[in-house]
Parts: sequence; C-alpha cells; structure tokens
Amino acid sequence: MKKKGIALILACVMCLMLVLSGCGGTPSDTNVPNNSTPSDSNNQGSADAPAANPSDDEVYEIRIALWDSAAIPAGAALQEAVDKMNELGGGRIDAKVYFSETLLTAVDSLSGTAQGLADITFWQVDLVAGTTPMASMLTLPFTQAMPTALPLSNALRELVLETPDNPFQKEMADMNLTWIDIKDTDGLSIHLVKDKPVYELNDLAGLKLIGAAEMQGYLALGGGNIVSMPAGDFYTSLEKGVVDGSLHHMALVDIFSEDELTKSHTLYGTNGGLHACAVGFVGNLEFWNSLPADIQEIVQTCLREQQDAMIEADRVITEGLVVSLGEAGQPIYQVAEEDMTSWYEAGQAYVDEWIEERAGNFKDINLREWYDKYMELATAHLNDE
Repeated sequence: MKKKGIALILACVMCLMLVLSGCGGTPSDTNVPNNSTPSDSNNQGSADAPAANPSDDEVYEIRIALWDSAAIPAGAALQEAVDKMNELGGGRIDAKVYFSETLLTAVDSLSGTAQGLADITFWQVDLVAGTTPMASMLTLPFTQAMPTALPLSNALRELVLETPDNPFQKEMADMNLTWIDIKDTDGLSIHLVKDKPVYELNDLAGLKLIGAAEMQGYLALGGGNIVSMPAGDFYTSLEKGVVDGSLHHMALVDIFSEDELTKSHTLYGTNGGLHACAVGFVGNLEFWNSLPADIQEIVQTCLREQQDAMIEADRVITEGLVVSLGEAGQPIYQVAEEDMTSWYEAGQAYVDEWIEERAGNFKDINLREWYDKYMELATAHLNDE
C-alpha cells in the first residue's frame, strides 16, 4: 500500500513543534530527585524556556540510550529535543543520544541504566516481562471510558511524577532509577489479516494476536491468545500466518507496514483501543540527583517535548493511515462507547483477578487503591483537549 507522504508530514510536524515550542515548563518530581521543585503538567512547552544557571560552569555529560534508529520518528524527535537541551544548557549540558543499541540493548536498557552504563534510557513498560510489576498496572485492559493519548498521558504524569510517595517511583527508586517523564500511546486496537470485525469478546475465539504479554489473560476470556515477539518479527509473522493480526495502536500499524498485509481493523470506544502502552524516559537515580535543579528542569522538559511530539506525530500518522486504508478498501469497524459495556466488564474481572493474585507481593502497597486512583485521574482528564 502506498503511503500518502506521511513521513514528510511527520518530519515537518515534529521539527515545527520542537523548534517553535522550546523547552520551558516542568521541573522534576519532589518525591524522587532530592534537589528539584514541584512540576506542573499543565505548563508544558512554554515559550519562556529556562536557561541554565550561568554561575555554575561545570559541564554535565548526559548519555541517553534509545534502542531504535535515529531515522524513525521517535529517534528524529529525540535528537531534536537533545539539540535543544544542549542549546539551553549554554555550554553546561553535553547530552548525546546513543541509537540502535550502540550503548544498551533494548532488553538491557533498564538494568544497564541502573548500573550507570547510561544516564537516561527510553523504556516501555513490560518490554521485559516482570521487570516493573507495579508499572504493569498501567498496561491493564480498560475498565471504563478512557481519554485519548495526550490527556491520558497527563493523567499518568499526575499519578507517577506528581503524587507524593507513589509506588511507581518507589519501584524505580528501589532499582536506583527514576521516572523522568511518562506518556501513554493511543489505545491499542485489533488489526487482522482477514476481514473480520471483533465487536464482542467472543469474536476473539481462535485469534492469535501480536501484543503485550500482560493482555494474555484478558484475551483468553474470549478465547483469544497473545503472541509476544520482537518488533522486527511483526511483519514476517503476519505475512507467514504465524499470527492472525496484532493488538497495536494505529500509528504502529503504519510504522511497521502491517497495513500492507491487514484486511480489517476494529477500534474501541472513546480512546480507540482496549488498553494503552505506557512508555517514557527513566534515569539513573544517583546521576539524576547529582544534577542541579535548573539542569534537571531543562532535561525533563525537553524530553517531555519529545514525548508530546510523538503523540502529535502518531495522530498525524493515524489520520493518514485511515485515508489510505479507505482507499485500499480495508474496513475500519468501530465499537461505540455505549457498546463497550461487555468489554469493560471483562476488563474489570481481569483486573480484579490481577490485583488479587499480586496483592501478597505488595504488602506495603494497596494495589486496589492505586488502581482506583489511576482510574479517577483518567476520568478527570477525559474531556481534556
């Protein structure tokens, strides 16, 4: 299928956002960095970007690991953000991105950063199953109407970066790590190599979908199965019939050219998907605490610029993909929000079981309380622009 100039549009969007918006806004969470100030998730991308304190002439080298290529959208956006970071540092920040696993492999990105092999890494929750069990809560199936990517990301930031003494940061701190920024993707929906709508849970029967391992128990309620694999295997697995489709957000379908093989797509509710994937930047805690507050602020806000640029880029990609799918005759089926009740009920049953099974492993943490807080924040941000 021909792509409709998406790469060019995307590059323009990312460059425009990152160049024009600057890196003003949000300092780090007081809960983890010892020398930071409270952040404001609603004050992002200010034109009055903070500059480094000229009275401190120490140069802070920052090694940032990204396992993907500099050529993909996330890589290009990160390089733009780091260039702006270095500019705002006024000679005091010497940040460099190490792409394509040249510093750390994807599976070692968290453990390697904890050991100090990198100072900051991009991380996807559950990239390595069981690594961050508390954060896995953020990948569970939806149990209610959820906002789209940017407002849902703001809910996550309020939960993880701004709520005092929260277990998501504690989980990282116990590994000598800290969340610097976090966001959510658009909702993950179902894309099949056959023309088949998946309106009801039972429509999953017999389907094998590429997706996150944490969703296996949920899909099993309808007779479906998750097959986890490296991103490099997505296309060939679909092509060879190893799987029937994927549980991915729409932009990912385009980025990995799955639309060349798919025949139909089913989207769900307000968010568009059945769950979302939390990703973000995680830093070595000892290193992060060694940075002055003004350097922390520049680094965090520039990385957030990258994250928000990717949310906008995904939106542009998705809009272009919807057009090209229509031209190719691939139907997009939609389950309206008012018809999501059975999906949410199944999600709630799975979440209840998930919490019950793990409660004993978190003796000092009330998992139900924190899950409910996440849902409350999602509801509060539901109508955000």
